[in-house]
Parts: sequence; C-alpha cells; structure tokens
Amino acid sequence: MSLPAPPTKMSSVVPPVSVSLPPKPCSMVCLAVVLSVLA
Repeated sequence: MSLPAPPTKMSSVVPPVSVSLPPKPCSMVCLAVVLSVLA
C-alpha cells in the first residue's frame, strides 16, 4: 500500500503543478518537494 500511494499522488500532482507553474524556478521547487516526499 505504501508503494502504490506515492506514485498515485505524484502523477496526480505533477500534471496540474507543471501547468500552474511554467517557470523554471517553480519546476525546481516542485522537484524538491517530490524528492522530499519520496525520501
């Protein structure tokens, strides 16, 4: 359950986030958040 949970949230959060934050800085922040969540 713990493994399928992260990917589901990621795929659900990645599309809207990338569309809402087109700039590069935002993209870097998104990656940092995703990495911290995965870690």
